[in-house]
Amino acid sequence: MGALPISPTRAAATQTLVPTGLSLSTIPPELPADNNTYPAVVVTVIDIAGAPTVAESDIYVSLTSSEEYVGTINSSVTIPAGQTYAIANFTTTHTAGVTQVTATATGFAAASTGVTTVVAVGYPTHLVITAVPNTVTASEASTGHLFLELEDDVGLPAKAIADIPVSLYSSNTNVVNVTSATTVMKQGGYFEEINYTSGFVPGSAIVTASATGFASGLTTISVLGSPPLALKLQAQPDVMVACSSNVTSCQGRLVVALTDLSGNPTLATRNIQVQIRSSDLAVVNASETTTIGEGNISAIATFTVVATSQANPPAPDQVTITASSPGLESSSAIIEIFNPIIISPSICTAGSQSLCQLAIFAGPNPVLADHRSYSSVVVSLQDPQGSPAVNDTGPTEVTLTSSVTGVGNFTSITFDIPEGQNWAAITFTSTYQVGITTLTASAQNILPTQTSLATYGSIPSQVVVSPITATLPADGATHAALELSLEDAFGSPAIAASDIPVNLTSSQAGIVSVSNAVIPAGQTFAVVNVTAGILQGTANVTALVSSAALVSSNALLNSTTSGYATSSTNLSTVIPAPSSITATIPDGNTIMFSRSITNEPSLLAVQLESSTNVPARARTPVNITITSSNSTVISKVLSVTIGVGQDYAVIPLAANVPGRTTLTLTTPGLATTSIPVTFLSYPSVETITGGPATIFTNETAVISVNLALDGSPLSGAPVDWRASSGGLVVGTPHASNTSASTTASASTVTTASKSTKSTAASAGTAAINDTTDKLGNSIAIFHPTKAGSVLITAYVTPGGLLAKTLNFTVQVTTPPPAVAATKAKASMVQQLTSFPLLLVPIGGAGGAGAAVFLVRKRRAGGAKGEEDFDTSFE
Repeated sequence: MGALPISPTRAAATQTLVPTGLSLSTIPPELPADNNTYPAVVVTVIDIAGAPTVAESDIYVSLTSSEEYVGTINSSVTIPAGQTYAIANFTTTHTAGVTQVTATATGFAAASTGVTTVVAVGYPTHLVITAVPNTVTASEASTGHLFLELEDDVGLPAKAIADIPVSLYSSNTNVVNVTSATTVMKQGGYFEEINYTSGFVPGSAIVTASATGFASGLTTISVLGSPPLALKLQAQPDVMVACSSNVTSCQGRLVVALTDLSGNPTLATRNIQVQIRSSDLAVVNASETTTIGEGNISAIATFTVVATSQANPPAPDQVTITASSPGLESSSAIIEIFNPIIISPSICTAGSQSLCQLAIFAGPNPVLADHRSYSSVVVSLQDPQGSPAVNDTGPTEVTLTSSVTGVGNFTSITFDIPEGQNWAAITFTSTYQVGITTLTASAQNILPTQTSLATYGSIPSQVVVSPITATLPADGATHAALELSLEDAFGSPAIAASDIPVNLTSSQAGIVSVSNAVIPAGQTFAVVNVTAGILQGTANVTALVSSAALVSSNALLNSTTSGYATSSTNLSTVIPAPSSITATIPDGNTIMFSRSITNEPSLLAVQLESSTNVPARARTPVNITITSSNSTVISKVLSVTIGVGQDYAVIPLAANVPGRTTLTLTTPGLATTSIPVTFLSYPSVETITGGPATIFTNETAVISVNLALDGSPLSGAPVDWRASSGGLVVGTPHASNTSASTTASASTVTTASKSTKSTAASAGTAAINDTTDKLGNSIAIFHPTKAGSVLITAYVTPGGLLAKTLNFTVQVTTPPPAVAATKAKASMVQQLTSFPLLLVPIGGAGGAGAAVFLVRKRRAGGAKGEEDFDTSFE
């Protein structure tokens, strides 16, 4: 028998690097500040060179965050034995910032890193509501628009990913009411328009837009107007005839108007009842009550002359009429009652002089410049002394004109004062022009008369351009983005008396282009559409009213409209987020090689970014393709999908072999990105030892494989044994993990019959399977069948690691004749007992030791007198 080997053969050994410290990194490098939890902080065990390595045993790591108002982290994680890292959850807040995360573990150098949270873009989270205009005058025709916009967390437009029902609510429906309580933001849209109406009540109302899952939007709408504080009473006419046989009507009018404390007309915010009282019912009987309807500035009551003075000569009676209402300042008017003067055209003419005249009573005066009709003008007949008169020979045709029809005019410029009556009323219709017009009444053979009638309102002096939404998507589409407001010198809304053309220009037509617009007559504003380009940037939009347009619009008020100031505003466009992809691998893009990462978290984070390089949430699912520049390292094409509302995803990386490659990430419509990655070989040691290396054909050799991972035994690893000839029997003898070589094995391996061994030997390539024990060992016994050089191969495939092939060569020789003869005469028991113990060194970097094999033989009758034997190890 050959001698025991003194030095074992060693194969595929690599240097082991002992774990000494920790490393922290964040994937992705920036997290959304949205109060959500992300598995994003990677705690890696590293060696003294700073490279990732493997935990020899479970490592308990404590974690802290320095700024918990930015984010908090798991208090601890455990890196399992045999793994390189663990991932901790990080919970962000709504406060963007940076916090230092520190990792500590007993026996390891501590590590810290900054975790950055930023406000993400691209996913709708807020409802924004804008009122156009946000200030209106209290009037019957005051309507406006409410623009609803979806925005992301940084205030950029973000399209709806599904139909979104939106509810709207006004805090004061007496001031502002929404025409529809609900609307729907359609999928793919980000802008929606509805209307509102204002009432006659001055004040403010807050309109709220709300939707499930979105931050609500608020806008305030102000209604300008002075509350009614006083009454103004006017008699029409204030000199009146008493009833007689020649007078067919002896009724007059009482105009009750509402004013503010300055005497300017104002609207009734509700129906206002006014009490009318006469100081002498025996002379004048007035209506007891009248009502000024909501939204009106006045009401008409009547009075009736009951009798007149019987004095001789007749003297006019004076009666005081008083109008009052709770909460309002009262007002009075005096009516003089005369016996009628009977006139005719012939009587009114004395030579070249007319003995009769007309009188005009205008009230209310002023009226509003709101394009409404007011029964406000009365024309009466008087004698030259101003006493009331009637024409008993027929009607008196009167011509009534307005000197400035742009301020107001009459429904008809001619009308009749009926026979037997003292007066007639005519309707005056105002325009949107604020000003004063002269009224002239004339008739045949009667002296004409004039009076002034004013219209009240704000005088336009400037056009202001302002953005409805300051930032538009650079999508080439048309958006309602600008408001043109007509204002007076104090910034209050003013009504356009006629169409006001406005020239609009853009400083960057490639960013936004605009067309000229018109503020229609009777309006205080106009909404202007602009067309966004496909470029991102900012453009200045300028609004200019030409002098020609100014003259045509305000020719009647050129003393107060010397010109409109130029106005401008900025509009910005942004490329719809996301616009690019980034990828992150912790620890300097270096990871441990692994074919399978089923036991470890994923390490490649793919994140969407906006054009401003902040995280961008996906509006629709984003499918990303990942290709490798080195097909030897990673051969297949990878893919990942970032779901709607997410900004990143992580995927597993599995390599074929250690090495370097560059990963390229692409998806249609987004900028591509590339990232280098290095796969390091695990710090594993594989050894094969055994012997004897030279044996006779009737002897055996024991071969041992040992596996260690970063200095620790690796158990449970599959080992496939093969021999180029002969037979193999595998077993797992227990050996001490010490340097002593006197410990005997306690396990037993039983060989098959000779026919079984010969089958294995003859097959040559057939494998015998085994797994390493807790000391990382696998042992095989080789039985030669013929002389020659025999290659014994152990094919080691530790889970997830690179497979290794370990070789051991045994020289088998034929024994010399003398030895053969001795062997032939001796029984197998004699042969084994002549050398009953076989000392074989086993173990490697994970633990050195030796096994003492006691070889026992059991004789059995063979078919041809051959000896079958079982070999046991103890």
